[in-house]
Amino acid sequence: MSEQSDLNGQSHTLKPDRFSAITAWAWNVWRNKETLQAFANLATTITAFLTLAALFWTITESSSRETKEEVRNVQKPLIYSIIRDRGSSTFEEIRTVYLRKAAEAKLSREAITDTELNRVILALMETHVIVRDPTGRYLPTITSTLQDQAVSNLLKEVKEREQAMVVRSRIISIVEAESGKYTIEALYQKLKQEGITVSFEMVANLVSDLRSQRVVNKDEQKFLHDTYDAQ
Repeated sequence: MSEQSDLNGQSHTLKPDRFSAITAWAWNVWRNKETLQAFANLATTITAFLTLAALFWTITESSSRETKEEVRNVQKPLIYSIIRDRGSSTFEEIRTVYLRKAAEAKLSREAITDTELNRVILALMETHVIVRDPTGRYLPTITSTLQDQAVSNLLKEVKEREQAMVVRSRIISIVEAESGKYTIEALYQKLKQEGITVSFEMVANLVSDLRSQRVVNKDEQKFLHDTYDAQ
Protein backbone atom coordinates (compact mmCIF):
# COMPACT_ATOMS: atom_id res chain seq x y z
CA MET A 1 0.00 0.00 0.00
CA SER A 2 1.23 3.50 -0.77
CA GLU A 3 1.62 6.29 1.74
CA GLN A 4 0.75 9.98 1.50
CA SER A 5 2.09 12.86 3.69
CA ASP A 6 -0.15 15.62 5.04
CA LEU A 7 0.82 19.22 5.67
CA ASN A 8 2.37 18.32 9.02
CA GLY A 9 4.61 15.75 7.46
CA GLN A 10 2.71 12.79 8.91
CA SER A 11 2.06 9.86 6.64
CA HIS A 12 -1.27 8.00 6.28
CA THR A 13 -1.75 4.56 4.76
CA LEU A 14 -4.31 4.67 1.90
CA LYS A 15 -7.31 2.35 2.39
CA PRO A 16 -8.00 -0.36 -0.24
CA ASP A 17 -10.48 0.51 -2.93
CA ARG A 18 -13.68 -1.02 -1.52
CA PHE A 19 -15.50 -0.80 -4.82
CA SER A 20 -12.77 -2.80 -6.52
CA ALA A 21 -12.92 -5.41 -3.77
CA ILE A 22 -16.68 -5.78 -4.10
CA THR A 23 -16.40 -5.95 -7.89
CA ALA A 24 -13.79 -8.67 -7.62
CA TRP A 25 -15.95 -10.64 -5.19
CA ALA A 26 -18.97 -10.36 -7.47
CA TRP A 27 -16.87 -11.54 -10.45
CA ASN A 28 -15.65 -14.55 -8.49
CA VAL A 29 -19.22 -15.44 -7.52
CA TRP A 30 -20.34 -15.09 -11.13
CA ARG A 31 -17.58 -17.44 -12.28
CA ASN A 32 -18.38 -19.98 -9.58
CA LYS A 33 -21.35 -21.95 -10.96
CA GLU A 34 -21.85 -23.87 -7.73
CA THR A 35 -22.28 -20.63 -5.78
CA LEU A 36 -24.74 -19.29 -8.34
CA GLN A 37 -26.72 -22.52 -8.18
CA ALA A 38 -26.80 -22.29 -4.39
CA PHE A 39 -28.17 -18.76 -4.59
CA ALA A 40 -30.76 -19.87 -7.16
CA ASN A 41 -31.86 -22.79 -4.96
CA LEU A 42 -32.14 -20.49 -1.95
CA ALA A 43 -34.27 -18.01 -3.92
CA THR A 44 -36.52 -20.84 -5.13
CA THR A 45 -36.93 -22.15 -1.59
CA ILE A 46 -37.79 -18.71 -0.22
CA THR A 47 -40.31 -18.12 -3.03
CA ALA A 48 -41.99 -21.48 -2.40
CA PHE A 49 -42.14 -20.81 1.34
CA LEU A 50 -43.71 -17.38 0.83
CA THR A 51 -46.23 -18.83 -1.62
CA LEU A 52 -47.27 -21.56 0.83
CA ALA A 53 -47.50 -19.01 3.65
CA ALA A 54 -49.76 -16.79 1.53
CA LEU A 55 -51.94 -19.77 0.61
CA PHE A 56 -52.21 -20.83 4.25
CA TRP A 57 -53.22 -17.29 5.26
CA THR A 58 -55.87 -17.17 2.50
CA ILE A 59 -57.38 -20.50 3.50
CA THR A 60 -57.34 -19.57 7.19
CA GLU A 61 -58.95 -16.20 6.49
CA SER A 62 -61.59 -17.82 4.30
CA SER A 63 -62.35 -20.43 6.96
CA SER A 64 -62.66 -17.70 9.60
CA ARG A 65 -65.09 -15.77 7.41
CA GLU A 66 -67.21 -18.88 6.85
CA THR A 67 -67.32 -19.54 10.59
CA LYS A 68 -68.52 -15.99 11.27
CA GLU A 69 -71.26 -16.37 8.64
CA GLU A 70 -72.41 -19.62 10.23
CA VAL A 71 -72.62 -17.91 13.63
CA ARG A 72 -74.60 -14.99 12.17
CA ASN A 73 -77.01 -17.46 10.57
CA VAL A 74 -77.78 -18.71 14.09
CA GLN A 75 -77.80 -15.29 15.77
CA LYS A 76 -80.27 -13.49 13.51
CA PRO A 77 -83.26 -15.86 13.84
CA LEU A 78 -82.46 -16.33 17.53
CA ILE A 79 -82.49 -12.62 18.38
CA TYR A 80 -85.48 -11.92 16.16
CA SER A 81 -87.50 -14.66 17.89
CA ILE A 82 -86.70 -13.09 21.28
CA ILE A 83 -88.03 -9.71 20.18
CA ARG A 84 -91.03 -11.19 18.39
CA ASP A 85 -92.09 -13.39 21.31
CA ARG A 86 -91.85 -10.54 23.84
CA GLY A 87 -93.60 -7.99 21.64
CA SER A 88 -91.12 -5.28 22.61
CA SER A 89 -87.87 -5.37 24.55
CA THR A 90 -85.07 -3.17 25.80
CA PHE A 91 -81.48 -4.05 24.94
CA GLU A 92 -80.94 -5.37 28.48
CA GLU A 93 -84.02 -7.63 28.25
CA ILE A 94 -82.86 -8.98 24.89
CA ARG A 95 -79.38 -9.60 26.26
CA THR A 96 -80.66 -11.53 29.29
CA VAL A 97 -82.64 -13.99 27.16
CA TYR A 98 -80.02 -14.10 24.42
CA LEU A 99 -77.24 -15.13 26.81
CA ARG A 100 -79.29 -18.09 27.94
CA LYS A 101 -80.32 -19.20 24.45
CA ALA A 102 -76.83 -18.60 23.05
CA ALA A 103 -75.42 -20.90 25.73
CA GLU A 104 -77.96 -23.56 24.72
CA ALA A 105 -76.90 -23.12 21.08
CA LYS A 106 -73.24 -23.44 22.19
CA LEU A 107 -72.15 -20.15 20.64
CA SER A 108 -68.65 -18.88 21.40
CA ARG A 109 -67.86 -16.10 23.88
CA GLU A 110 -67.16 -13.72 21.01
CA ALA A 111 -70.72 -14.24 19.77
CA ILE A 112 -72.36 -13.15 23.03
CA THR A 113 -70.64 -9.84 23.67
CA ASP A 114 -72.65 -6.61 23.76
CA THR A 115 -70.82 -5.42 20.67
CA GLU A 116 -71.79 -8.51 18.72
CA LEU A 117 -75.39 -8.32 19.96
CA ASN A 118 -75.61 -4.69 18.85
CA ARG A 119 -74.21 -5.60 15.45
CA VAL A 120 -76.86 -8.25 14.85
CA ILE A 121 -79.67 -6.00 16.09
CA LEU A 122 -78.55 -3.28 13.65
CA ALA A 123 -78.50 -5.87 10.84
CA LEU A 124 -82.08 -6.85 11.68
CA MET A 125 -83.11 -3.19 11.65
CA GLU A 126 -81.48 -2.71 8.23
CA THR A 127 -83.62 -5.52 6.81
CA HIS A 128 -86.73 -3.94 8.44
CA VAL A 129 -87.45 -7.03 10.53
CA ILE A 130 -87.46 -4.94 13.70
CA VAL A 131 -87.66 -1.24 14.58
CA ARG A 132 -86.60 0.83 17.57
CA ASP A 133 -89.21 3.14 19.08
CA PRO A 134 -88.49 6.58 20.64
CA THR A 135 -88.16 5.03 24.11
CA GLY A 136 -85.35 2.75 22.97
CA ARG A 137 -87.37 -0.47 22.89
CA TYR A 138 -87.07 -2.91 20.01
CA LEU A 139 -90.19 -4.43 18.49
CA PRO A 140 -91.20 -6.39 15.39
CA THR A 141 -92.40 -4.41 12.39
CA ILE A 142 -96.07 -3.45 12.89
CA THR A 143 -97.49 -4.37 9.49
CA SER A 144 -97.94 -8.12 9.44
CA THR A 145 -97.46 -8.32 5.67
CA LEU A 146 -94.11 -6.56 5.87
CA GLN A 147 -93.16 -8.67 8.86
CA ASP A 148 -93.97 -11.92 7.06
CA GLN A 149 -92.06 -10.72 4.02
CA ALA A 150 -89.04 -9.72 6.08
CA VAL A 151 -88.99 -13.01 7.96
CA SER A 152 -89.37 -14.90 4.70
CA ASN A 153 -86.47 -12.98 3.18
CA LEU A 154 -84.36 -13.58 6.26
CA LEU A 155 -84.97 -17.32 6.21
CA LYS A 156 -84.33 -17.41 2.46
CA GLU A 157 -81.06 -15.55 2.94
CA VAL A 158 -79.96 -17.95 5.66
CA LYS A 159 -80.82 -20.96 3.48
CA GLU A 160 -78.99 -19.54 0.46
CA ARG A 161 -75.87 -18.85 2.52
CA GLU A 162 -75.88 -22.34 3.97
CA GLN A 163 -76.29 -23.81 0.47
CA ALA A 164 -73.50 -21.60 -0.88
CA MET A 165 -71.12 -22.78 1.86
CA VAL A 166 -71.90 -26.43 1.04
CA VAL A 167 -71.36 -25.86 -2.69
CA ARG A 168 -68.19 -23.83 -2.08
CA SER A 169 -66.69 -26.58 0.05
CA ARG A 170 -67.55 -29.19 -2.61
CA ILE A 171 -66.01 -27.08 -5.41
CA ILE A 172 -62.73 -26.83 -3.49
CA SER A 173 -62.71 -30.60 -2.90
CA ILE A 174 -63.34 -31.38 -6.59
CA VAL A 175 -60.67 -28.99 -7.87
CA GLU A 176 -58.12 -30.24 -5.33
CA ALA A 177 -58.81 -33.88 -6.28
CA GLU A 178 -58.94 -33.35 -10.07
CA SER A 179 -57.03 -30.16 -10.75
CA GLY A 180 -57.18 -28.99 -14.39
CA LYS A 181 -60.04 -31.30 -15.37
CA TYR A 182 -63.10 -29.05 -15.08
CA THR A 183 -64.31 -25.83 -16.59
CA ILE A 184 -67.02 -23.90 -14.74
CA GLU A 185 -69.67 -25.45 -17.00
CA ALA A 186 -68.33 -28.97 -16.46
CA LEU A 187 -68.11 -28.34 -12.73
CA TYR A 188 -71.74 -27.18 -12.71
CA GLN A 189 -72.83 -30.37 -14.51
CA LYS A 190 -70.88 -32.57 -12.06
CA LEU A 191 -72.54 -30.90 -9.07
CA LYS A 192 -75.95 -31.50 -10.62
CA GLN A 193 -75.06 -35.16 -11.23
CA GLU A 194 -74.17 -35.45 -7.55
CA GLY A 195 -77.68 -34.28 -6.68
CA ILE A 196 -76.65 -30.87 -5.39
CA THR A 197 -79.27 -28.21 -6.06
CA VAL A 198 -77.37 -25.29 -7.52
CA SER A 199 -77.62 -22.74 -10.31
CA PHE A 200 -74.91 -22.05 -12.87
CA GLU A 201 -74.83 -18.46 -11.65
CA MET A 202 -74.03 -19.59 -8.10
CA VAL A 203 -71.22 -21.86 -9.30
CA ALA A 204 -69.75 -19.08 -11.46
CA ASN A 205 -69.94 -16.58 -8.58
CA LEU A 206 -68.36 -18.99 -6.11
CA VAL A 207 -65.53 -19.82 -8.52
CA SER A 208 -64.96 -16.11 -9.07
CA ASP A 209 -64.80 -15.61 -5.30
CA LEU A 210 -62.34 -18.50 -4.90
CA ARG A 211 -60.16 -17.08 -7.68
CA SER A 212 -60.11 -13.66 -6.03
CA GLN A 213 -58.95 -15.37 -2.82
CA ARG A 214 -56.29 -17.31 -4.81
CA VAL A 215 -57.72 -20.65 -3.73
CA VAL A 216 -58.47 -21.63 -7.35
CA ASN A 217 -56.85 -20.59 -10.64
CA LYS A 218 -58.19 -20.70 -14.23
CA ASP A 219 -55.89 -21.32 -17.19
CA GLU A 220 -56.14 -19.97 -20.73
CA GLN A 221 -58.36 -22.90 -21.75
CA LYS A 222 -60.69 -22.01 -18.83
CA PHE A 223 -59.88 -25.16 -16.85
CA LEU A 224 -59.79 -24.80 -13.08
CA HIS A 225 -56.68 -25.64 -11.08
CA ASP A 226 -55.87 -25.99 -7.42
CA THR A 227 -53.60 -23.05 -6.50
CA TYR A 228 -50.70 -25.23 -5.35
CA ASP A 229 -50.95 -27.43 -8.44
CA ALA A 230 -50.98 -24.41 -10.77
CA GLN A 231 -47.64 -23.30 -9.41
